[in-house]
Amino acid sequence: MLESNRDEADWEPLERWYTDHVRPLLERLDATRATEIETDLERLRQTHERLNDELCTCFLGSSGIGKSTLINALVAGHEEIVPAGGVGPLTAQALTVRYADAGSFEAKYHDAGKLNQLRFVLEGGLRAKAAQPDGVAASPDDSLGLPFDEADELRSEVSNEDDESGSRAEKFRKQARLLVTGDQNSSDGDSDTPYLVDGLRQALGQDSLFNSELTADDAARVKRLRELLIRDGNQWPSRTFTLHEGDSHFRARLAEHATGFLSPMIESLNVQWKSELLAHGVALVDLPGLGIAGDVYRDVTQKYVKERAKAIVLVVGNRGITESDAQLLHASGFLNRLLHSAYDTSADMASLIIAVTRIDDIADDQRTKDKTKTKREHFAIAQEQSRQHVLKQIRSKLEEAWSLAGEAVSGIKRQVIETVVDRMSIFPVSAPQYRKCLAQDEDDPAFIQLPAASGIPDMVAGLRARAELERDDRWRCYVEARNLLIERLLSTLRVIQHQWQEDSRAEDESERLLKQLLHFLQPLREEFRVRQGAFREFLKATLPQRIKTLVTDAKLTTQKSIRTYVKSLGEAHVRTLQAAVSRGGTFRGGRDIDLPTDFALTFEEPIAEVWGTTVLREIRQRTGDFANDCVELVDKLIEQVIGWATENGVLVNEASISGQREAIRLDSQKLKAIGSSAVGGLREKVKNQLTQAIEPTIRRRCRSFVDAQLNKRSGVRIRILVMFDELVTDAVDLAAPHAEAILLGCYREMEDEMRRAFFEAHADPLQEAADAIIESREKRERRSDATERVAVLSQIELALLSSPPLTIATGITDSGVKL
Repeated sequence: MLESNRDEADWEPLERWYTDHVRPLLERLDATRATEIETDLERLRQTHERLNDELCTCFLGSSGIGKSTLINALVAGHEEIVPAGGVGPLTAQALTVRYADAGSFEAKYHDAGKLNQLRFVLEGGLRAKAAQPDGVAASPDDSLGLPFDEADELRSEVSNEDDESGSRAEKFRKQARLLVTGDQNSSDGDSDTPYLVDGLRQALGQDSLFNSELTADDAARVKRLRELLIRDGNQWPSRTFTLHEGDSHFRARLAEHATGFLSPMIESLNVQWKSELLAHGVALVDLPGLGIAGDVYRDVTQKYVKERAKAIVLVVGNRGITESDAQLLHASGFLNRLLHSAYDTSADMASLIIAVTRIDDIADDQRTKDKTKTKREHFAIAQEQSRQHVLKQIRSKLEEAWSLAGEAVSGIKRQVIETVVDRMSIFPVSAPQYRKCLAQDEDDPAFIQLPAASGIPDMVAGLRARAELERDDRWRCYVEARNLLIERLLSTLRVIQHQWQEDSRAEDESERLLKQLLHFLQPLREEFRVRQGAFREFLKATLPQRIKTLVTDAKLTTQKSIRTYVKSLGEAHVRTLQAAVSRGGTFRGGRDIDLPTDFALTFEEPIAEVWGTTVLREIRQRTGDFANDCVELVDKLIEQVIGWATENGVLVNEASISGQREAIRLDSQKLKAIGSSAVGGLREKVKNQLTQAIEPTIRRRCRSFVDAQLNKRSGVRIRILVMFDELVTDAVDLAAPHAEAILLGCYREMEDEMRRAFFEAHADPLQEAADAIIESREKRERRSDATERVAVLSQIELALLSSPPLTIATGITDSGVKL
C-alpha cells in the first residue's frame, strides 16, 4: 500500500525494520546479500540526511551593483546585517546569512597583510605623484611579498590619470577612509591620502610618515584596528569574533562589521537571523563581486557556484544584462556546471534568478521627462520594461559569454541556454524603496505606497518557492530509492519464504528435473557468454579508447578557440596586457583577462559536452541493455522449465522462481542512476586539476617574460601576444594527460559502482534461476528440519508483516508562485 505521509517514510522506521527483522535472517541465510544491502542502506541514509539541507542561493554581480543591499532587504527589511555601501572591492569572501531563532554573527578578520597592502598601494600613489618623504624609499622589501613588478602595477593604479585607474584608486581611498574616519565619503579627491596613510600605519604599529594628528574619534577607531591586528608588538594571524543578539552591544557591533569601519577587514561573515525567508531553508551567500582583485574572486566564487549553489541570483543594473554580467556567469563556472549534466537536466537543478536593481533611478529620470504620470506609475512601467528587456537579452548574452572570441556555440550549449531560460525568474526590484517604505521616515519617505510595489516581496516568494521545489526534488529521489530498497528486501524475503515452504521432492524426481534443466541451460549460457563478452569488451577496451579520443579532440577544439581568443586580446590597451603579464596572466579592469580560468574552462567545455551527452549516455544505455538481457534470458529459462514440468507432471515452485526473477529485475533498476554521483565529482576534478596544471605554466612563462624585461620598451604588445599564443600549445599539452586521467578515473568509479549495484550480486543470473528451480542436496536437507523450518518461516512472516509502507512522492506545497 502506498502512503504519502512523510513521517511514515522517515529513515528510522526503515532502519529499525531492517536491523530487527531483516538483517538477522539475511546474515543467517544469505550473508552475501546482507553485505550488499548494507551498502545500499548506507547510501539511502546519506540521501535522507540531505533532505533538509539548506537551499544555497548565491548572489553574483559586479562590485557595487547592490548585492549586499538587496540581501539586507530580503532578510532584514530596513536593517543592515551584511556589509553594504559600495566600498570598492569590499566583499573579499563569501558572506553567508542563514536562519536562527536569535540573531548572531561570526566575523573572521583579514590578517595585517591586507591592511598593509592597502597602505602600500596608497603610499605608492603618493610616491609616484610627488617627491618622496625623507627616509621613505620604495623598495622590493616594501612590497608585502608581492613580485616587484606587480607591486609597481599596484602603485600605478592609484597614480595614473586614466578613468579606469582613477576609479580604482578612489575605491582604495574609500576603503581607507572607512577604516580610519568611519565614513567612506568624508573627503573628495586624494587630498586626505597622507592622513589616511598615517592612520593605517598607526593601526599596523608603524611610524607615521606625514606626522598627521588623528582626531579623537579616528584615533579610537585606529586603536580598535590595532587591537585586532597587533598583540605584544607582533601581528596576529586572522581572528574570529562572535557575538549574540542578547549582548547589549550586539546592534552596534553588527553595524560596525556590516557597514561600519570594520567592514573592509572582514574575510568572512556568517550571520544568523530570524527571517521568514530563511526559515524556509534558504541560505543567502553574497559572493565576491567582479571588482575584487586577485585570485579570491575566482577561487571563492567558483567553489560555491560549482559545488554548493542550488540557485544563482545574478544582480544587474537597470540597463539589463551587460557583457560583464554574462561573462561572470561563465567565469564563475555556472554554465559549464550545467553543461556536465546537459544529458540529464534533472541531475542538477541549479537555476538562474535575475534581480534587476536601480529601477527607482529610471522612475526618477522618467518623472523628470513626463509629469503626466506619478513616479509610482513610472516605476511600475519600468519594472515591466526591464523584465521584457532581460528576456530579449538573455540568450544572445549567454551565447556571447560562452564564446571566447565570437565563434558560434554548439548545439549542446544552446540546449543548456534554453534550459537556463526555461527555469529562469526575473525580479525588477528596488531595495532602497522597500526599506524606506518599511522605515516610514517622514524626512526620507518612499515614493511607493506599499512594500509589495518594490518587487522585494515577490522575490522573497520566488526564493521560497524554489526552496520548496528543491526539497520536493530531494524528497522524490529519497522516496524512489527507499521504495526500491524496500521492494528488493521484500522480494528477497519472499524468495526465501517460498524456498522454505516447498516440500522436499523425491530424489529421482529431482535428478530428472536437474537433467532437463541442464539441457535448457546449455544454449542459454552460450548466448549469455556472447552478450557478456561484448559488454566486457565495451567496458574494458571500447570505452577507454573513446575517452582517449575525446581528450585528443578536446585538445584540438580548445587550441582553436583559445587562439581566436588570444588574437582578440590585441584590441586590449597595452597597459592592460602588461598588467596581465605582471600578474601571471590575470588582470581585472576595463578589459578582464584571466588566462588560467579561460584556458581551463575552454578545455573543460568539450569534455563536459561529450562526457554527458555521449559517454555517460552510452554507458547507461549499454549497462541497462545488458541488465535487460539478463532478465530476458532468465525469463526464457523459466518459461522452458515450467512448460516442460507441466507436460511431464513435475512440480516446481513457480512462486520461488518468479521471486528470483523479480529480485534480478529490481536490482537492475539501480543501474538507471549509474554515473549520477560521478558527474559532480567529474566537474570538480576537471575544474581543479586542469587549472592546477595550466596556471603554473602560465605564471612561469609570464615571470620569465618580466625577468627578461620583455614587458617594456617598444614592440611590447606584439611580444606579449606572441607569448600568449605560444602558451596555448604549452598549457593544453600539459592539461591533456590530466584530463585523460580524470575521465578514466571517473569511468573506473562508475565501473565499480556498476559492479556493486548489480553484477557482483548477479554474476551468473541463469545459475541463480537454476538454483531457485532445483537446489542442492545440502540446502534441501537443511530445510527438512521441521523445527528450523517453523522458526525461519515465523521470522519471515513477522518481517513481511512489519515492513514499512511504500510511499507516494507527493510535493510539499503548491506555492502558486510563477518560477
